[in-house]
Amino acid sequence: MINTENDSKIRTRPCPNCYLCGIPGEVLYEKVKDCIFGTPGEWSLKKCSNHDCGLIWLDPVPIKEDLGKAYRNYYLHEDVDTCEASRPQVLENIKNGIIYGTSGIEYPSKRGAAFYLGEALSRFDIFREMIADSLKWIDNSGKGRILDIGCGSGKFLLQMKRLGWDAVGIDLDLKGARLSKAKGLEVYQGILEEMSFPEKSFDVITLIHVIEHLEDPLQTLKESRKYLKKGGKLVIVTPNSDSVGAKYFGINWRGWEVPRHSYVFSPQMIEKIVEKSGFRKLVIKTLSRSARYIWKESGYIKNGSSYRLTLEVGGTFFWLFEHLLLRFRPHVGEEVLLIATDRSSEEGG
Repeated sequence: MINTENDSKIRTRPCPNCYLCGIPGEVLYEKVKDCIFGTPGEWSLKKCSNHDCGLIWLDPVPIKEDLGKAYRNYYLHEDVDTCEASRPQVLENIKNGIIYGTSGIEYPSKRGAAFYLGEALSRFDIFREMIADSLKWIDNSGKGRILDIGCGSGKFLLQMKRLGWDAVGIDLDLKGARLSKAKGLEVYQGILEEMSFPEKSFDVITLIHVIEHLEDPLQTLKESRKYLKKGGKLVIVTPNSDSVGAKYFGINWRGWEVPRHSYVFSPQMIEKIVEKSGFRKLVIKTLSRSARYIWKESGYIKNGSSYRLTLEVGGTFFWLFEHLLLRFRPHVGEEVLLIATDRSSEEGG
């Protein structure tokens, strides 16, 4: 049954059973609100009652016709570029120095003390992870053709293009696709299932904070296999439901992102869904790079304060704490990173 209470609200459909197991879920949190972007309504999160699964999902979920309402006030792609343009130049130079020291990407700006400081900081894992870890997920020794699903404004694609990759992107949002094209990138508007790329035409396919938004992630992953070359790599980054932040903040954790996140995965579950779609895991780890952001945003959701010095200071300490904790408990970072390859290609299929 579809709820049609009010045209200004998002109509929903029930989703009582686990996407992977088909088993009814148990209520994890009720009356969860979108305190960041103001999407109307209260939402529930369920967790699979099968202890070998534990998938967390949204119930009810927006119907397709109303899903766009959940993104009306969501991140504008222009904000990414505007935010970077407004960053103090000294911080931008430090960031560029870290990226250069990590990946070798050259920047046209004059090198100064801040740039060389960033290059020196790139020797430390904690700074590489925060600024340039995404450039190390992919082996740059061979380069090739890369497809970024959900490419947004094209920031990641642009970095890969500078490294010598043939970079292609897809984004459902028309505005984001246009912004990426304006940067000279090859970007298509739509979803992967609507594309008609030649089969086995990409060396790498990335889904960076995308899989949790998908209605049918298994189908998208299976479609990805069709476009990966033999030995090609699939790279997924997604919020971690087993993270320190999720446990500490509970219902107020930023990673739930209702009602835009249909699913929230643990490392165990993202590995299971990837293998179920025909891939074999190569690397799985969790990352602390977003811990500072998660602390501040979750603190805002919990306390309703848009800015407090304690959130800034607390976020920095939380990031350092989580980074150190990962040495002893490697599955508690705020994000899961999984790199996989097509299982059939390794088996000679």
